[in-house]
Amino acid sequence: MICSIEHTSNRRQVLGFIGTIQLFIQTNTMKKRLQRLNGQRLTFTATVGRFSFFDTTWGRRPTLVLENLRDTGGTLLADHVWMKMGAWCTSFREGDRVRFDARVAQYTKGYKGRRAEETGEAWHQVDYKLTHPSKVKITRRTSDMKKPTVYDFLKKADLGTPAQVQYVSELLNKRGQAVDIEDLRGYTKRDLTSLISHLLNEEVFELDSITAKQRAFIEVLVEEAGVTLPGLDEYTKHEASILIDNLLKLKKKEGLNAETIGELVKGKPF
Repeated sequence: MICSIEHTSNRRQVLGFIGTIQLFIQTNTMKKRLQRLNGQRLTFTATVGRFSFFDTTWGRRPTLVLENLRDTGGTLLADHVWMKMGAWCTSFREGDRVRFDARVAQYTKGYKGRRAEETGEAWHQVDYKLTHPSKVKITRRTSDMKKPTVYDFLKKADLGTPAQVQYVSELLNKRGQAVDIEDLRGYTKRDLTSLISHLLNEEVFELDSITAKQRAFIEVLVEEAGVTLPGLDEYTKHEASILIDNLLKLKKKEGLNAETIGELVKGKPF
């Protein structure tokens, strides 16, 4: 009986390993297909997947995933691609089949920055995306009309007003930070209001800098251990988030002290 259980467990592990290899080969093959199309503007078909958000320097940006991306000949180019939401897709529902034109573009994704390099966690890789969609058409509607449209999703997200978007753009331009105004249109009123406040009060000098709230929270945590961190201003927003997460985990696991905190901020002013 024991041998039978072990055999079943080993078989599942082998099948899982084989499945992982097959997925890697499939993903790599599809990436090469998009790579060959880099820079070209073509017509694609896809099925609308789920709606979501991704975190950026300015806040949470609404996005959607398109599944089973194919060319007009039916060749599968990618199992999925993520695209920014906008006016081009407001009538989409999850499950709709769509056709549209877009340009294939190369980009680099990964975990980058000073903190990533210091911790040895830095990584990046080249991938491909679709940009500037046009000539959009829904070729087949989903049968589940109860599912929300992109318009419903964006309305619930309470996006910023055109006046907020224009004002943020002007403030950033004054600082010499060029930004595509179209990229700002996807952010919520709350995100833009917070950003305007920071820019007007000059609480941060770079969009990627640690925020005042993050700094205050970190200071409260380390004060309990009788420690001060004078170099917090050098942290980016992402680095500060990682530090807060690690401090909370450490506090719960074994408590905070000068030695353990020193290990977390190794390589930073302390």
